[in-house]
Amino acid sequence: MRLLIIFLTLTGLTGLPGESTVRADADPEQIRAATESGQIRPLTEILNIVSKEVPGKVLAVQVDNDGSPWLYRIKVRGQKGNVKLVTVNAETGEITDIKGQR
Repeated sequence: MRLLIIFLTLTGLTGLPGESTVRADADPEQIRAATESGQIRPLTEILNIVSKEVPGKVLAVQVDNDGSPWLYRIKVRGQKGNVKLVTVNAETGEITDIKGQR
């Protein structure tokens, strides 16, 4: 739990309960190390990229390291209330998929 709190603080996703959730399939220490080494881009940078393409409120972030590449999966509620799931290559910052209501 302490590592998750550190991860939330480092990524800027702390806030009121229910505002955002973070789920990491990788160990938070592994995520931090990958970010610090430049292997993956920081979540703040990824959120800036996503907000330009899919504006709205971030509901949840998932970090996957199931294979290559690392992925961020970000759930965003748009301005009209629609929910989209945005998949981003964590290494390049490229949005690879957007699912949900258009």
